[in-house]
Formats: sequence, C-alpha cells, structure tokens
Amino acid sequence: MIFSPEPKKRIEDLFGRNDELKELDKLVRKNRIILVTGMRRIGKTSLVNVYLNKFVKQRFALVDVRTSGKSFNGIFQVFDDVLHQLDSWINIKDMLKGVTGVTVFGSGISLSWKENSRANLGEIFDTINKTGKKFLVVLDEAQRLRGNLSYVILDLLAHCYDYCDNIKFIITGSEAGVLRDFIRIDDSQSSLFGRHIPELRLDGFSREKSREFLIRGFGEAGLKFKQDVIEKSFDYLDGVAGWLNEFGLRCIEKGTVTESILSDVFENAVKLEIEEVSRFSTNYILVLEALGQGRTRWSRIRNYLEGKLQRTVNDSEVQRYLEKMIKRGYVEKRNDEYLILDPVLIRYFSKET
Repeated sequence: MIFSPEPKKRIEDLFGRNDELKELDKLVRKNRIILVTGMRRIGKTSLVNVYLNKFVKQRFALVDVRTSGKSFNGIFQVFDDVLHQLDSWINIKDMLKGVTGVTVFGSGISLSWKENSRANLGEIFDTINKTGKKFLVVLDEAQRLRGNLSYVILDLLAHCYDYCDNIKFIITGSEAGVLRDFIRIDDSQSSLFGRHIPELRLDGFSREKSREFLIRGFGEAGLKFKQDVIEKSFDYLDGVAGWLNEFGLRCIEKGTVTESILSDVFENAVKLEIEEVSRFSTNYILVLEALGQGRTRWSRIRNYLEGKLQRTVNDSEVQRYLEKMIKRGYVEKRNDEYLILDPVLIRYFSKET
C-alpha cells in the first residue's frame, strides 16, 4: 500500500524513488561507505529498506542508532543487534566462538563492553569478512553517534574500509551537517580522513509527484476526494513524503478526504517540529521567527534576538546558533542570507496559514 504507518519494504509500495534506488545501488557497488541524507520524514529509511529487500535480498543488517551513542553499553548493543541480524542469514556464531569479549549462546550473540573484557569490533568484522560472503550494514540516523565515544564507530568504519572488502556500510542521517561532523572525513585527526565517502541526498516530491502520490493512495483505499484538497496538500506539506503519508492515513481512518484533516496534520507536524527544535535551544525558535518574517541577513537576525531577549546578543552567540541550525538541517545559507529549510516550518513561521 502507498499509505502505511511503517517504513516501506516492498518496491511496489515505494513511490517516486526509482532513480534514487538505482543511484544507491550504483554507489553501493562502487564504494565501501555511503551516506544517505535528507530532511526528517523525507523517506530515507523506506528507500534503504526497499533497497535491502529488492537489491541486496540477503546478508544485511539495519539498526536504528538514535539512542545508542552515549555509552559503550549502547554502542555495543548496536553491534549485538547487527550480529544477530547477520547471523539470521548465515551462521556466524560458530566463527565468533573464542573471540575476546564475545559470548555465544542459544540463539544469540552478546558483546562485552566492560573495559577489562571489551570486545574488539575490528577482530569481529575481520572474522566475518573471512567468510568470503558479502555483507551490508546500515546505521540509521547515525548522526546521534557523534560525541566522546564516536571514535569507537569511526575506528571500526576505517578498519573495515581498509581491510574488509566483503563488508560495506550505508550511513543515514537527517541532520546532514551533524552527520558530516561525525564522519569527519576532512579532519586529519579522524580515522576516516581522506577516504572517499559519497553522499546520496533525498529531496522532497515535486507538486506533480505529491499529487500523484495522494491520488494513487486514495485510489487504493477507495476514497473519493476533491482536487482542490489535493492541491492544498502541497501548499501545507510541500513534498515531504512522511507528512503526505500521515495525511493519507488519517483520511483512511476517518473515511473521508477533507481540508480540516489536512489542517490537523499540518498543526501536528508543526507541533512535533517545534518540540524537536526546542530540545536544542528555545532561542532557535526566535531565529526561525526572524527568518519567517524576512529578517534573513545576519545583522537583522541579531537585532531581532536582542529585541526578543531584551539584552545584548554577542556576534559569537548569533554565529553559534546559525552554524548549529545549519548542521541540524533547519536552516541553510544562500549567499548572504539565511533561509528555513523545512517547508512545514517555512509556512508556519511565515504566517501563511
């Protein structure tokens, strides 16, 4: 089905991404590590899921790492999951018996993260590589692995890049700048410095594709609709597949296609996006307000912040906000202007509702 509450897995259900699938396949064939980026809810996980099930078909693992990068325990649980998934395709438990820090039991594999018995991830992947079988590991939303322990992942990626010709990685992230900070391929101190790591970036659907997506989905569900509601869906939600999908699901639930449902989806999208932005700093919201009002140049953003905060705002503070918002994918810089990237936030902060 076009509309579904979970990421797509079948190519029949993935709409409008055939070119991206082909490009991803081309990149995986030629490279050891590939980045897949795009704004939140744009469809990265669905694209990778379908790629794995259609093109790879076996010997892969996909792990969501959003909550795993703050401790050795969390990081090693990620690789517990990776090894469990790979073992479901080909028995690797017997190969890993006797490897330091690896416990093999019944139906599972457990890695020790404690300092005096910590598993050597490089040795583990060397052992898997020696099978001669091809493996693909996907780390989903990997920008969350950035931090004091990121070297653990970077060292493994660099080791596999250099020595494990049967193992490849796809790394996805919605905060492209933060993801690049995590990979640090331009940092001479990074384990991955100098490696070629290409990036596939997903964009939103065009108005025409958004229209086709909804029409096909409502057709599958047997729902009648008015053309003007379909057109307004792009005005509200732009081409963000996740929000268009949510609109479709809510219409199916209600048994009707109306602008009021579209408005509810938009309001919910705004609420979730603002909550997400505010987690980093409430002052990010003030920056978005300034940009939404057309105050897109650096000096006007600072003036707006000073007016709202009723205090002097240092140049370095403004620069810090803007740099972090760019890295997190909320803002982009074009020439000397700063612009909101997320179409839902553009509409909301521009007061076009």
